Amino acid sequence: MRKIFTLFLLLASANAFAGGYVMLGAGNMWGNASDPTIGISDSGMGIAYTVIGGYQFNRFAAVEAEYTNFGSMSVAAGGNVSAYAAGVAAVGLVPVSSGVSLFCRVGAADTLVEIAPPPGASMLVQTTQQKTAPFFGVGFQITDDTDTLGIIRVSYSKYAGGNSGSADSTHVNLGALLLSAGIKF
Repeated sequence: MRKIFTLFLLLASANAFAGGYVMLGAGNMWGNASDPTIGISDSGMGIAYTVIGGYQFNRFAAVEAEYTNFGSMSVAAGGNVSAYAAGVAAVGLVPVSSGVSLFCRVGAADTLVEIAPPPGASMLVQTTQQKTAPFFGVGFQITDDTDTLGIIRVSYSKYAGGNSGSADSTHVNLGALLLSAGIKF
């Protein structure tokens, strides 16, 4: 009976962290892109922006929906590559001290990649590829002592984009290191 009571107290205290949240973030994006049909293979860096909405069920689990704009990167052959992702993720949290948690995100994202040819390239056309693929992220977050108002998060996320179904299509790998801030409600 004592074990059941202890388990009940743990679950009840864990649910005190339940609630929705919204975060905005920005940071560094890096990626590599290749498309044999227009002759590019390059990597670059840029600025990424993200909007995340989520619901934390208890101090250990949450679910999130996100939109990330990876900005654009110039490629050596000229032109640029732009990428966007919208996805959902399950989040596992491990509290390490009061208000500080490590987390891991695993989900699926629909990634849209646009490759624009260099100006004046009459034989090349703009290529757009869309792909739904798994993504993952890790990081840590800090909340206020009562875990009820603000959230600050540092995260790294890895995405795949483009169409991997054939040898003559766009392949893009994207990563983002983001600093996000948000509120719980």
